[in-house]
Amino acid sequence: MKINFNIFISHDKSDETIALELKVFLENIFENSNIYVSGRDIMGGQKWIENIKLSLKTSHVIISIISKKSLESEWLYFETGAGFVDDKLIPLVVGKVTLRNLKPPLSFLQARLLSKNGIVALVNDIVLILNLRAPKHLNGIDRLIKVSEDLLKLVPKKIIKPEVPKRTVKIDNKVVEICVDPEIQNKFNSAYQRFTDLVLRKILSTKNIDGLPSKRELKGLDQSELFKVASAFNIPRPSMVLIQLLSLNGNMPNTDAKGWKKMKALKTIESTQLEMDKYENLI
Repeated sequence: MKINFNIFISHDKSDETIALELKVFLENIFENSNIYVSGRDIMGGQKWIENIKLSLKTSHVIISIISKKSLESEWLYFETGAGFVDDKLIPLVVGKVTLRNLKPPLSFLQARLLSKNGIVALVNDIVLILNLRAPKHLNGIDRLIKVSEDLLKLVPKKIIKPEVPKRTVKIDNKVVEICVDPEIQNKFNSAYQRFTDLVLRKILSTKNIDGLPSKRELKGLDQSELFKVASAFNIPRPSMVLIQLLSLNGNMPNTDAKGWKKMKALKTIESTQLEMDKYENLI
């Protein structure tokens, strides 16, 4: 059979199964085509890069499979760059990648999604680039979509471990990093944020004081500046709560601390919450 044109499928190694399924599908649609899958149909050895360059140069269409993994590959931009320059590149977006994730030169092009409508559009793109007659039937499109989607579902999700709060302290004149107990740190953060919000509400509820910053200005202040405003205008605030929180912040138990130290810290936070309940009733 005479081969009339070449199609090059660029992909990341993790997407090779999708690339091979796409190759089979396109070979059934375009019988007079020679379809290369980078990494599988390119000869290895010392002249590997030369084979890649030659295949890119002689291909009439370059399809680039865009996944989260391939977006991290510099090699992807090498292969797609050739197609972009010659106006023969078609990006095919797969998985959880969206069109917004694409960067130049990919973002300058009309990308296609790995869906039934997207593959139909991809075939039409090839037809237009090569000035061919549109195929009447797209046999194998359902298999291509199913196999690809099943494969993408099998990709293991990255397990994100909860970050353990850390801080630097000085021990024996040496600065070391310790891991703070996450439960206590989270409760402390919530208490400190509540204290800040209560002080802001108290200042905003104060009337007829000349020079008091506007609501917009107050909301733009950080916590320390907000406390200074309250102090400058003699606006009542639960000072003991602030003292307790600052003291605890300087002595936050780490993950290896004794149980009684952690219990003491938690009781301190509970005490501040009770004091803030009383303060909130006065606002």
